[in-house]
Amino acid sequence: MKKNISKPLRRVLSVALSLVFACQMALPAFAQAATTPQTGTTTPPTTEQQPAQGTTNNPTGTTGTDGTTGTTDASGTTGTTGTAGTTGTTGTADNTVTALPTITSDSYIVMNAETGQILISKNPDKRQYPGDITKMLTSALALEYVDPEGSYTITTEDVFPTCPESYRFSNGTYVAITQDEVVKIRDLLYGSLIQSADDTANSLADCAAKLANRSVAMEDGSTSYTAGFMEILNEKVKSLGCVNSNFVNPHGLYNENQYTTAYDMALITRYALGTPNFLQYFGQTEYSMEPTNKQSLPRNWRRNSDESMMLSSSENYYNGILGMKVGHTTQGNYTGVSVVERDGVRLICVALNCTGSSAYALQTDMTNLFNYCYGNFTPITYTAAELAPEGFRTPVYSTRSEGTEGSEYIGNATYSTDSDFTVLLHKNFSKDDIVLTSDIPGRYYQDEEMASTITFSISNSRMQEAAQYMVPTMAALKLKVNVLTFNEIKAQKQQARQELFTKIFNVVKIVFIIFLVLLILLLIVRFHNKRKYKKRIARKRAAEARRQQLQQNSAQQRSPSSSNPPRRKR
Repeated sequence: MKKNISKPLRRVLSVALSLVFACQMALPAFAQAATTPQTGTTTPPTTEQQPAQGTTNNPTGTTGTDGTTGTTDASGTTGTTGTAGTTGTTGTADNTVTALPTITSDSYIVMNAETGQILISKNPDKRQYPGDITKMLTSALALEYVDPEGSYTITTEDVFPTCPESYRFSNGTYVAITQDEVVKIRDLLYGSLIQSADDTANSLADCAAKLANRSVAMEDGSTSYTAGFMEILNEKVKSLGCVNSNFVNPHGLYNENQYTTAYDMALITRYALGTPNFLQYFGQTEYSMEPTNKQSLPRNWRRNSDESMMLSSSENYYNGILGMKVGHTTQGNYTGVSVVERDGVRLICVALNCTGSSAYALQTDMTNLFNYCYGNFTPITYTAAELAPEGFRTPVYSTRSEGTEGSEYIGNATYSTDSDFTVLLHKNFSKDDIVLTSDIPGRYYQDEEMASTITFSISNSRMQEAAQYMVPTMAALKLKVNVLTFNEIKAQKQQARQELFTKIFNVVKIVFIIFLVLLILLLIVRFHNKRKYKKRIARKRAAEARRQQLQQNSAQQRSPSSSNPPRRKR
């Protein structure tokens, strides 16, 4: 009996002990996970550890953006400078001298559409007359308000504007839309970007302004939606950081007060590329406008030779081009914007005031600029860990005040970035030539804006050489500043302890349930074994009884006295 019961019991107890041991091993891991600060947080220092004015809570000085150690100046701000790290795409200097191409445009710029890095430029901040490339901005801004599949009825202001830039005057382009004509809004977009029509640009601006409910009262007592749209447009331009631009009409005909720069136009193009559906219209080469209530025949439009870089049948076609816009005025000469993407690198090229006799000279400029950049620049990648070292922090005080009195040390700021960051570097240089400089201050104040930027540039020792082939200051990346006060740290610890208690309780509860289940299983096994034992004993006893009975019966059959009893004598 002991052998039959103890064997399953030993198995059950063995399983139970294994589960208990596993739970005990898991508890320290739960405790560590619950008490470890979250990524990017720091433990508050003691009173003795609090940093003095103008220093960070780091005994060796301010950590550079690449993980090296910098210094803090007397004013409490850091000019953190480090050399490039070793992870990511390192790049090796080619040492092949590559001269910049000869360009006839007075101003130009090539910009990385993703990061805003300027690869090469000439007179990027010189004011120029934009011409028809204005229609890119008009179309992109209008797309924030209009539904391209919606309809619009042409008004008097659309086709007979009071300003002298009307297509009815010289040097204008139009597609002959008329008052009260009902058109699709997409017709206005394609008409502006493919046919470069001034009447469609006017109409598109008025349509967007009406949807935005923006108009301007004119001196003659009339209301102008075109003027209202131009107010919205200039507000948008300023918000993009275009400080040298001003627009007075939506189509680009010459006005001495309408100007932009190569740099500003590159910023505008970046904005346009980020506008939903803009590329659909910007990159189209032909379009057929359906008949309307005023025109029984379709109007077919196709890019002309001024934009032959987009035409696959042209010898000027540029592989990878996504879209372009070319303009011309007598005062501003040829202007153009083009966007190309190759091997995952999207570049914007702006060329202004090209004095060539035709748009061919402008397209030659842009082709040469693209060839130079795609042929001489390679991507260099910095990981998020290089850009925002995990252990680096800056003290945060409550308010700015003279000295340290009245300003309480309340916590620390840490830094992070969403992803890796890539810059484009000329092949004559390597990653070791890049310097990362941050503007992280010695301390932050809670009541002031907290910001930090990393600047990527060529080292001073090679700056002058680099200027011959590229823009030495390559890019700037804004870091996220994450502030964690000591009260928040305390609350996090309390929450961590509560979570730890909850996890321990849950583990104990699970262990108790396991024991309860095992106990029930054990009782069931014992009950089952007892029943089997009793049945086995009963069977043995019954068998023994039958055996004895058979023996008795057999003995009686063999005994003569039992079968023939003796007879008495008389």
